[in-house]
Amino acid sequence: MLRPDNKYWNRELETMRPEERDQRILKQIKYQLNYVYNNIPFYRRLYDAKGFKPEMVKTLADFTKKVPIIKKSMLRESQAMYPPFGDYWGGKDVYRIHGSSGTTGIPTLYAISKKDWDHISDVQAMCYYSTGIRSHDTVQVSMLLSLFMGGWGAVLASERIGARTFPIGAGNTEQQATLMKILKPSVLTCTPTYAIHLGMVAKEIGIDPREIGVKKGVFLGEPGAGIPSIRRRIEDIWGLKAYDCGSTSEVTPWATNCECEEQAGMHCYTDQVYTEIVSEDDPNEGMAYGEEGGIVYTTLYRESQPMIRFWSGDRSMMTMEKCNCGRTYPRLPKGIFGRLDDMLIIRGVNTFPSAIEEAIRKCENAGAEFRIIVTRPKDMDLVALEVEHRDGLFDGLSETEIKRLKQELISEIANNVKAGCGISTSVEIVSPRTLPVAQLKSKRVVDRRTGVWTDCKP
Repeated sequence: MLRPDNKYWNRELETMRPEERDQRILKQIKYQLNYVYNNIPFYRRLYDAKGFKPEMVKTLADFTKKVPIIKKSMLRESQAMYPPFGDYWGGKDVYRIHGSSGTTGIPTLYAISKKDWDHISDVQAMCYYSTGIRSHDTVQVSMLLSLFMGGWGAVLASERIGARTFPIGAGNTEQQATLMKILKPSVLTCTPTYAIHLGMVAKEIGIDPREIGVKKGVFLGEPGAGIPSIRRRIEDIWGLKAYDCGSTSEVTPWATNCECEEQAGMHCYTDQVYTEIVSEDDPNEGMAYGEEGGIVYTTLYRESQPMIRFWSGDRSMMTMEKCNCGRTYPRLPKGIFGRLDDMLIIRGVNTFPSAIEEAIRKCENAGAEFRIIVTRPKDMDLVALEVEHRDGLFDGLSETEIKRLKQELISEIANNVKAGCGISTSVEIVSPRTLPVAQLKSKRVVDRRTGVWTDCKP
C-alpha cells in the first residue's frame, strides 16, 4: 500500500470513484472464486453440490444471487473431518494460529499465512488510521490476547501505524486503571462493555477516568459503540470520542468496518473485505441501500482460509451517502446493531438484546451489567431483567429513600424497554458486581424456555 499522508493511509483507495472500485472488486471476486474452486476442496464440494461454477459470475449482482453462503457451523464440520484447519485451508504455510472466541466446544482454528498476515496488518492500520490514531499516540489494548483475533488485530494496527502500543489485555481491571493513571494512554481499545466496567472500577479506587486524558476509544467485539445511548455512556465516563469498529474474526482483517473521525457510522472497506446486506430469509437476495438485513462478508485477498460469502449473523443497513471525511466507501450508518441469531421472539414480538441494552443504558443510575431472563411458566412468555445500580447510588440514604430510588429506577427501565422494544418486563435492581463481568463478549440472556444460555453480543 502507499505511504500515509496526514489524512489518509491510502488516499488512492480511500477516495476512489465507487464505480472504479466496483470494477476492481468484481475482478478480485472472479479471481477468488476461481482460486477456491480449483484449489480448495471445501468450496469445490459446496459449489458442485449447489450447481454453481465461477464463470457464472459476470457482475456483482450475480455474485449475490448465485454464490452460496457459508456458515460457521460448516467450518466447524470441516475442521472436525479434516483436522486441524479443515479442508478450506488451502494448504498455505501457517505463520500464525488464532481461533474463534466461542466459549463452548472446540474453538474454530484460523491458520494464517505470512503473506496474509502482512496484508492484514496493513489493512488494520488503514482502518485505525481513519479514526485519527497517529504515531504520537499511546494505544492501550484492553482486549483478550488469546486465541481471539480481535485484540491481536488492534495490536497489529497500532504497531503498523508506529504508535506506542500497550497490549495489557483484559482482566486485572484495578491494575489497568492504576497503570492508565501513570501511562496516560491517548487511545483505549476494548469492548464497549469493558470500557464501561473499567471506567467504573477506576472511580471505585479513586481515579477519575476523565483526568487520565484518553482522547479516543476504538471499540469492537460486540455491537454497542454505534448505539447512541451506549456511546454517550462511554464518552461521559471517559471524556473521549468513541469509534465503532469491527466485523467478525473469521474474515480477518476484521477492522474493515470502521468509523472515521466524522463518527457517521462505519465505513466498509469493500475492496478488502466485500460486504453485502442481504435478506434475513434469503441470503441470495440483496437489500437496497437503507434497508436492514444480514451481513455477508467475502475476503478478497486471503489465500489461507479465505471466506467467500460468510454469513456473519450480524444485522445492519448500508448507505452510499457521502461522508465529510472524503472517503467514498459505503457506510453502515447505524453500525452493527444486533445479532440475527440472538433475536428473541417474545409473545410474537421480535426483540434484540441490543435494543434492551440501549433502553437500560439510557438510565443514568443503571450500573455496568444486566441480565435478561426469559421464561414460559404457562402459555405466556415472561421477561425479567436483573440490572445493577451504579456504584454509590444508595450511600448515606435511609431505607425509605433507597426504596424510593429503586422503584424510580425500576419504573424508568421498564418504561424505556416498553417504549423501545414493545414488551413488558419485570425489573430487579441488584448491587454492583453482582452479575458476571463481561471482558470479551457479553453473556446476558438466559432463555429458560430451552434451559440454555444464549451467547449474545448486544
